[in-house]
Amino acid sequence: MIPHARRLGLKLVAEQDQYLIVELPFSTDLEEAADSGIMANGAITTLLDTALGAVSFHQFGKLKRIATLDLRVDYFSPPKAFSSIFAKVECTKITPEVIFVRGLVYCDDENEPIAQSVAAFSYAEIPLSVGMKK
Repeated sequence: MIPHARRLGLKLVAEQDQYLIVELPFSTDLEEAADSGIMANGAITTLLDTALGAVSFHQFGKLKRIATLDLRVDYFSPPKAFSSIFAKVECTKITPEVIFVRGLVYCDDENEPIAQSVAAFSYAEIPLSVGMKK
């Protein structure tokens, strides 16, 4: 697992062919202001970048290098106080060099999103020599 994802406590809670759902549990370390119970936007953006990257990686049957090219997040409303946040993410298009993905962020009900995101990731084969000792 990615170290910052482990530090944030991200959890994969659902996996289907078309989408993933990733949870960001509430933590006082991630509040926008002490004792507010509101998760900071930076934590939500990190959740999205990680989840969207994971669904990109999920599209391939083998290991690939994946890098964020573009990430847009539109915030609709603050999250529910002291609540876990979920990102439901899916792939929308794969071209020969770029994968396009989108996601919704919600607390309790995916039909009441607090944010949405679209992103593009580049991908490439990993050379066989990477990690091999001579």
